[in-house]
Amino acid sequence: MIAPNVEQARKEFLLVSSARESIIIIWRVGTGGTMQTIIRLPTPKKQKKGRSTDRPWITVKWPLPNKIYCSSRNNELVQWTVPKPPRGEGETMKVIHDDHAGLLFSIATSVVDYINRNWELPLEHVVWTTSQDRQLICYRIDGEETEIEKLAMYSTFGGVPECLARNDVNPYRVAVGTSGAILKIWDMTHTTDKLVSMQQLTQKIHSRVTCVVWHPNNENIVAFGTQEGRVGFFDLEDKSGVPKVMPHLFTKEVYKLQWAPLKDKSYALFITSEGKLVTSRCGNSR
Repeated sequence: MIAPNVEQARKEFLLVSSARESIIIIWRVGTGGTMQTIIRLPTPKKQKKGRSTDRPWITVKWPLPNKIYCSSRNNELVQWTVPKPPRGEGETMKVIHDDHAGLLFSIATSVVDYINRNWELPLEHVVWTTSQDRQLICYRIDGEETEIEKLAMYSTFGGVPECLARNDVNPYRVAVGTSGAILKIWDMTHTTDKLVSMQQLTQKIHSRVTCVVWHPNNENIVAFGTQEGRVGFFDLEDKSGVPKVMPHLFTKEVYKLQWAPLKDKSYALFITSEGKLVTSRCGNSR
């Protein structure tokens, strides 16, 4: 008697990939490059202000059998359900958050015990993202996906903090200059153990920020000096984020900035660099 030929169950492996095209591809491993599924990212209806119009690299993470996370062209964190749920039984795509102001390039999720996990029960998990705005953001997603909660947001530095100045009018506001050509404004009135957010100023700063100083009477005016000899003023009430920059008087590092009153009781900015002392008021210097 010949035993029947019973086909053994085989394990199949899937691989997800992404690039600069607005698609995510799921591959069936071991089939010579056969594509299993193509997920097309939606085209943004409107480009958000301050976000690049270039084709960004799309990052992707597949932490759960039926959930894929990826970035979007608008720097959002997007969740995809695979395979596509039946009509009326859930969404294929869901935006988890769009809190980043720069290219989202990294996604991390909580570790799942695939061996002992009961997949019939809903799974609560957390997702971390980081982007070119140097923000670390964490969201919790409950098992039924009915509740999405921001757990933490931390502002980080892309370089070494070089200088720091406290605002005399509002002592809860601090300016930090960094070696990464960034001026950070830390408003500690909104800071908690899980929420540390800083305003990031980069316009017209092309080198290391060597000194910062707040205006003594105006809590929204902050001056900065750089390694290449530039001096400028930011008005934090100006939504454009573009500073007023003085004429390029120096070619070397600005060492010290200090506001001081003049005879007419107005304030001028005193600048030291290259062994010189220069005063400036309203963009004019002498």
